[in-house]
Amino acid sequence: MIVSVPAYVLPDTAALLVSGGDERIALDTFHQKNKYGCRATYTNGLVGFGSCTASGISAEGFAAAERLRARIAGELRHFSPVEVYRREMRRMRRAVLDLCGLSGTATDLIFAASGTDIHLIAAQLASTLSDAPLHIIMVCAEESGSGVPHALGGRHFSAATASSLNAGKGEPIAAHAIAGVSHVALRNAQGAARDLADIDADVSGQAQAAISAGQHVLLVVTDVSKTGCIAPSPQCAIQLQHQYRRRLHVLVDACQWRITHSSLRAYLEQGFMVAITGSKFASGPSFSGALLLPDAMRQLLHGKDLTAAIHNYSIRDDWPEYYLAAHSLEPDFNFGLLLRWEVALHELRAFYAIPEARARYFMQRFSARVLQRLNEDDCFEVLDSTALDRQALGHIAGWDEIPGIMAFVIYKPGKGAHGSDRQALSRAQTRQVYERLQDPQYPHISPYLFQLGQPVECGERGGVPVTALRLCISARLVAQAVGDMHGDGGDAVIEQAMLCLDEIVAMI
Repeated sequence: MIVSVPAYVLPDTAALLVSGGDERIALDTFHQKNKYGCRATYTNGLVGFGSCTASGISAEGFAAAERLRARIAGELRHFSPVEVYRREMRRMRRAVLDLCGLSGTATDLIFAASGTDIHLIAAQLASTLSDAPLHIIMVCAEESGSGVPHALGGRHFSAATASSLNAGKGEPIAAHAIAGVSHVALRNAQGAARDLADIDADVSGQAQAAISAGQHVLLVVTDVSKTGCIAPSPQCAIQLQHQYRRRLHVLVDACQWRITHSSLRAYLEQGFMVAITGSKFASGPSFSGALLLPDAMRQLLHGKDLTAAIHNYSIRDDWPEYYLAAHSLEPDFNFGLLLRWEVALHELRAFYAIPEARARYFMQRFSARVLQRLNEDDCFEVLDSTALDRQALGHIAGWDEIPGIMAFVIYKPGKGAHGSDRQALSRAQTRQVYERLQDPQYPHISPYLFQLGQPVECGERGGVPVTALRLCISARLVAQAVGDMHGDGGDAVIEQAMLCLDEIVAMI
């Protein structure tokens, strides 16, 4: 008896854009939004200021995804899904390296479903570099990601993997040599940024203790954090790497992608791994990660087998074809990941087409105006951050020294002079403001809906646990503001930011 095998049926563009990730990317049945408040399709009238967490897709970005899907559908008439995916990911790898200014360099690029997956892969790679157990040092999860500690520690960080494998959140993935994950706080109990010298001292002390205990170390430098900090400092990471040499390696969490080409190259020249994502500043949909491996790390990893944990979170063609160890991975495909990266590339190409001086000038204006408004209004308290200082890398500062994430706590105005008796909104109240800003059913004073960065915990105010909202600039907004040389120079985008803050004041 001959049994025919049904051909692979390619889902539509909207379905693909929310496929190939873990449970965080799934849409809820009522609002048709994922955990980050984003839909699979373009939302008319929604202004996206939430690029520190996730970006809703633009109409142009969705059209780019549709074009790629149409091409894939045509290729699937003649080739298997694995073959099509292999060719497309090789093209995508070249395109991302080119957009990073890394074409022609000895830099490897590994794709994964999310920034969290990338942290897991990076830690597992580092664990193969020594017979000693690996100890990982990172900033607190509130400033990086709730699933990152599990991922770095070799544990499942979701109830299902991107390949739909059922997982027990927090459970070990497989036997591994990771001794533990330790954390360094970036803020005090009141939410104020700690002195960077104190943060560096804590990191150095933890590194020394781990190495003295016979472990080797993976240090995660966050550039930048959820509230716009760099920690520990690049100088601290460079000094520790020189001090301990092959007993300490560095992963730069640049998943925000708020760094210039020169900053990125400088990190790689130090021998640091760098994690990036196509969401956040890059403005693509949630769930598109990549790990950049410098030549120095690639040589150290040569001949090393991939751990069992990586086999649970990666597929063959997400790795460079000449990475022989990856040939042991499953030859599968993830067209959702491919489409999400295609959208990110569309948005980034528009951004990089703008003369850097023009983009920088607008970003300075935007940041200064938003911070001025937040500081002048008693309804807001700006969350301070560490300086965006990368001088230790020895490169010329660019637009990445301008704050792109403006985090703030919301207050109910008081009756006393200068707001002396104002009261901070609780976490539940702040969440309500966040949700109402993008809810078309709620009455608004402006013609727009607004998406801000999700609330992030930042200590207490007057004994009340609080969270901060975040108003951010993104590659897409910069391109919209100043991509047209004959436009208004970005005045309309700045005015939208002011309207967003007006909307919040009206709500409280």
